[in-house]
Amino acid sequence: MKSVFILGALIAMTLAASGKDVKGKVTYVAAGTIYTSLGSEAGVKDSSDIFVVRGQDTVAVLRVIAVSSKSSSALIVKARAIISVGDMVISAVEERNQRAAVAAADSTSRFILTSLDSATNRALKPAVIPSIVSVQGRISAQYMTTVFEAPAANITQPALILNLKAAARDIPLSFEMYGNYRTLTYGRGGLFSVGSVDQSRLYRLSLQYNDGVNATMVGRFVPIAAPAIGYLDGVLFSRTFGELLVGTAAGYQSRSSLNGLNTAYKKVSLFAKYQTAGSSSLFASAAYTRNYFHFDLDRELVSTLVSVSTVNGLGFYFNGDLDLRQKEGGELVLSPSLTNLHASVNYPFARFLSVSLGADLARSYADYSFIRNVPDSLLDRTARSGVSVGFNVSALQGITLSNIFTPRSSDEGFGKEYANVSSLIFSNVFASGVLLRANVNFTANQYSSTRGMGMSVEKSVFDVLQFSVSYQRSRYTVTSLEETNDNTSYVVDALWFVTRDITLSADYNRFDGFGRVSTTIFGELSYRF
Repeated sequence: MKSVFILGALIAMTLAASGKDVKGKVTYVAAGTIYTSLGSEAGVKDSSDIFVVRGQDTVAVLRVIAVSSKSSSALIVKARAIISVGDMVISAVEERNQRAAVAAADSTSRFILTSLDSATNRALKPAVIPSIVSVQGRISAQYMTTVFEAPAANITQPALILNLKAAARDIPLSFEMYGNYRTLTYGRGGLFSVGSVDQSRLYRLSLQYNDGVNATMVGRFVPIAAPAIGYLDGVLFSRTFGELLVGTAAGYQSRSSLNGLNTAYKKVSLFAKYQTAGSSSLFASAAYTRNYFHFDLDRELVSTLVSVSTVNGLGFYFNGDLDLRQKEGGELVLSPSLTNLHASVNYPFARFLSVSLGADLARSYADYSFIRNVPDSLLDRTARSGVSVGFNVSALQGITLSNIFTPRSSDEGFGKEYANVSSLIFSNVFASGVLLRANVNFTANQYSSTRGMGMSVEKSVFDVLQFSVSYQRSRYTVTSLEETNDNTSYVVDALWFVTRDITLSADYNRFDGFGRVSTTIFGELSYRF
């Protein structure tokens, strides 16, 4: 009878743990990476699956690769439509009824201890003690080689990648590390030979204390609240007031190679972030940063980032950099100038139609320490601008047509430089589960033009094995010489989920063009722990 009672109590504890769905929005779409408003506070973890939903249809499956408190970035695992800013995302996360769980655990523990104590006349302690530190992460081994007709030009690149996260049990202290050990060898040199070039990178190595109100971070990091500040080897302090966060950061400017400490360049920054949650969300951040070369002012700028999504699907994104000082003669004088701007808006006019509009501006800028002795007349301060117009149509079930046109300004006039990319997707050809993509692209500038087309076929087998085959053909023309060159590429990709924690991926790419033929092979074995 006692054993039956214990079993029932254990079942009650199990039922106290349940699951829930959390909803958010796609906040930004970059090349190969999708950013969402779901973060660790919503229960999303590294390697969680996120589903992109339009109406009653699931149009894409994402897998999380990085998580902050209120946002996450993910890779596309499977998609049958173009993902856009403002799309709804859903993730199933674990929800534990803490009160029921604690009560059930406490009742069961008292019964077990009392029963065993009466039999043995001695007190017992719980057999399982939670670890004082929890550790999770991912480690990957990569190998890439490119073989040319001339062996001296061959490239070999092996790498080990480590993404590690650790958190203390009783205090709000966490540790993160993300980096790789990578070498590059040319010609016939062996792996890790003396002639290899070290391309190792350390993207993050930080220790953080965050009690929900006050936060301190030490190490190498990019401030999540103000990513425009860039990489920093130093310290950060911030404090939260409701939905508003303010803070400051100071330290050394990380090397562009991210493989060492650069003490010559320093930076100090003040920043603020405001973020709301819910079906309509707003993320806005601003940062004021001063860079120094040794002890001399090298750059002074203000950076902003705004992302808005509304309940009706409207999405807006903006980021910009305003440099407050310019070089005039031998001095760095106060003269505000916009050096970078990108803005885009996406709106679903109907369930089958969404339209996006964008604008951007870029002006070349170099730190004062690099151009101190360059005459002002040789500095290019021309602002280049452009717009983008795009649409996405899903008129028929499983068929999606999209196009984006991006004209830009140039010395020959606006629109003479442009890019246009069209794609047609069949998500489930003949109910076979095959995804078929076709694309056509045109680009042109004052020096050259490119015309290209291609197609790819993707298939998932029991959601364990995914593979794709693609073909791309382009014609490159040098305008002044009227010289053309045709090039083709064949790519085969495969991704195998060996177990829940082990994945194996491989890639074969053959390129023929510009007077050369090359074959690239890439493989990766990844283990999540």
